[in-house]
Amino acid sequence: MNIRGYTLLEVSLFLAISGALTLVALLGLAPRLTNVRFTSAMRGLNENVTKQISSAELGQNTASSKYDCSESGGILQVESGTPDSSTCVFVGKLAVFDGSKVNFRPIIALRSKGACTEEAYSIEAITLCNHARVLDTESTYQYTNGLTQISDPTGYGYVKSPDNNSVHRFILEAPGTSQIQLSTVALSFVDKKICYQLSRRKAQLIVSPTSADPKLEFNGVC
Repeated sequence: MNIRGYTLLEVSLFLAISGALTLVALLGLAPRLTNVRFTSAMRGLNENVTKQISSAELGQNTASSKYDCSESGGILQVESGTPDSSTCVFVGKLAVFDGSKVNFRPIIALRSKGACTEEAYSIEAITLCNHARVLDTESTYQYTNGLTQISDPTGYGYVKSPDNNSVHRFILEAPGTSQIQLSTVALSFVDKKICYQLSRRKAQLIVSPTSADPKLEFNGVC
């Protein structure tokens, strides 16, 4: 039996054709992979923020620390407390969208507001009379798949009245990293777009003072 092998020319030609076909396939597949990564990263972000805010509104507080609170000059003073501490209570949560991550920060206030001229259960009563204050970061969600935030840092959160659990949501521009006394900052009550980018793809997460669930849009204009 006469068995003839491949010549060097035939092998070289086969490898060249295979390489060209592989390159064409990869060039066509790359945009699809980017789209998958981008969609996955945005949906993961949206789901995490929704879960954190919704869980907190339902009363599932994950903070491990206890605090004692007092008021001095209209400012809430917060110190480490004992497990049976009763001078203050967790009343909300703030999600701070900041560059490469979301920082989730608990909001604490005096359990009893004492004498107060503000309308009962209003956000003014919670911030001015219960002296609501945002604490340091409790947990963080890191953006995945190379996702980049291309808009300025934004805070989105809510406070709940210690007296009747009425919920008030708000937007906080330029939230910063230190503890925030809510009575001394300007709160916004209009929708806010938070823009993201991966490669050439863009999308936006819209947070609203009328909803606990951010709205995800892939075709919006940032």
